[in-house]
Amino acid sequence: MASYFESDRGRDPLTTAVSTVGIVIRYGFHLVGALVLGLIGLGLFTLWGYWPTVREQAPSFRLADPGLERLPVRALVAESRGLGRVEIRHYGQVHSRGQDITVALVLPPRPGFGAGSIAGEVRDLPDLRRLPTRFGSTHWDLETRHGEVRAVDLAVNADGLRKQCLAFLSRFDTAAFYIKGWYCEGDGSRPSPGHLACLIDRLELIRPLAAKDADAALRAGMTRPMRCSGSPVVQTSDPRGPNPSVARKANPYAPPRY
Repeated sequence: MASYFESDRGRDPLTTAVSTVGIVIRYGFHLVGALVLGLIGLGLFTLWGYWPTVREQAPSFRLADPGLERLPVRALVAESRGLGRVEIRHYGQVHSRGQDITVALVLPPRPGFGAGSIAGEVRDLPDLRRLPTRFGSTHWDLETRHGEVRAVDLAVNADGLRKQCLAFLSRFDTAAFYIKGWYCEGDGSRPSPGHLACLIDRLELIRPLAAKDADAALRAGMTRPMRCSGSPVVQTSDPRGPNPSVARKANPYAPPRY
């Protein structure tokens, strides 16, 4: 049987070269196509890991406040590679005319992955992300036995019902977990930052958390005496005013002050 090269001995060299180039191009396209399909499959597999998965589990925490027992309770637990583990409890409904509070406990996916801004964290929570919201400019310092929590005024338009709320985000010393959520009054009055602090202060575990370091940190807070208060955020400033020498360095062409 004649080989490929033997069969081409009588052919024109130009024809042979063109045929060889065509074969190389054809197999090159096949190779590039296989690589592209492989990269697409790898990308889809990676993105699938970041897609949240809802778990058929109850949250590991609750707010042990007798005043919340009369409210309907809903719960959600979700996990993803990008978000970590998020456990959510809803007391009441943001669409109702009554009081409601939502608390999300977040176990970050990796060390150093902390909370962002209050608006950015709270706006992405279920229920609230589909409603028109307006964050105010008044911020509050909340003191609890678990640590410091920061809150900001929030107005929610739920089916024409304008509810006065407070959005909150923890600033705990630990990076193992953080909490976020919102609290609304149903009678149109402004929520009390102190009352919100007392509700958060009553956060307790009813079963172990998925992360041991977060579980230990939260249980340590539960052993401390209960304390809760809320006050406006106070800006720190020098009562003596700006330092003239510092101002001169910042703007050397400014006229001297006498």
